Amino acid sequence: MEYKEVRPDPALQPYIQCFWYAHIGGAASDVHFEVLPNLFANVFLNLSGHYVPVVGDQSADCRSGQVMLVGARTKLWRVVPQAPSQLIGIKFNPGGLYPFLNESLEATADQIIDLSASGGMFARALQPLLAEASMEARLAALDRFFLDRLPSCPPLDAKIQRAVAMITQRKGQLRIEELAREVDVSKRSLERYFLKHVGLSPKAISQIIRLRQAIEEILHGSEVNLGEVAFNLGFYDRSHLFNEIKDMMGKAPSAVAQSVDLKWNIFVTQRAS
Repeated sequence: MEYKEVRPDPALQPYIQCFWYAHIGGAASDVHFEVLPNLFANVFLNLSGHYVPVVGDQSADCRSGQVMLVGARTKLWRVVPQAPSQLIGIKFNPGGLYPFLNESLEATADQIIDLSASGGMFARALQPLLAEASMEARLAALDRFFLDRLPSCPPLDAKIQRAVAMITQRKGQLRIEELAREVDVSKRSLERYFLKHVGLSPKAISQIIRLRQAIEEILHGSEVNLGEVAFNLGFYDRSHLFNEIKDMMGKAPSAVAQSVDLKWNIFVTQRAS
C-alpha cells in the first residue's frame, strides 16, 4: 500500500485538510488497512481497480470511476481490496465540507454514499480527473476546481471552528455545557450546529479526540500504565478506557499499539494466513 497527503492552495486550507492519493493491493495482498474514527469527511474517486469500503454495517462496491463520500466517523473505515486500485480524494476539515455542499451533514456520519450517479458538484469535480495524465495534474485540477468555487461559498461557521479548537485543545475533556457557554449558544443549539456542519455531535467529537489522545499516550510510553492514562484523560477507570477503545477502534489497546500509524490515522495489518 502507498498513501500520500498533499496540502491544497493556502486559500483552501481552512476548509480542506489535504488532498490524498493511495495505491492499494488486490485480493491477494498481504497488507490491508483501516482508517481510524475521526472528524474528517472524505470525498474520493476510484481512478482504477475495485475495492469495498466498509464503515460499521455499511459497505459499497467501488469500481473505477465511482465517486464516494465517507462522512465523519465514530467507527473504523475498513478497505477490502478486490483488485489493485488507485484512489484520489479530499479530506475536509471539520465544518469545511458544508460551505461547498451547502447541505446538512447529519445524514453522512458513519455512512458511505455513492455520489457518482447524482451528477452533483463532486462528480463534476472528480470524474474528469480520470482523463488527466499524471497525479500532479489531477492535484492541480482539484486546486483550481475548489478555488473557482470559493468566492461563492458561505464562510466557515465561527462558532463551530472555535468549539472544535477548544475541544481539541482540552483533549476532549470539556463539558458540553461549558463549551456551549464559551461559544454563547444553548447546549441544544450547539448540538444542532455540529450535526449540521460536521455530522457528529460535540460529545462524539470529544470522545474521538480523547481516545486518540489515549492511544498516543499508550504508543509513546515505554511502560504504559493503562490506569494512569485513564486517570489523566478523565476516564472513570482502566476498564472504562479499555472498553471505549475496543468499542470504537474494534481492537484491544495492545493490538492498537502494535498496528496503528497515527501519522496517517490508519491501522496497517497483515492478512491472516
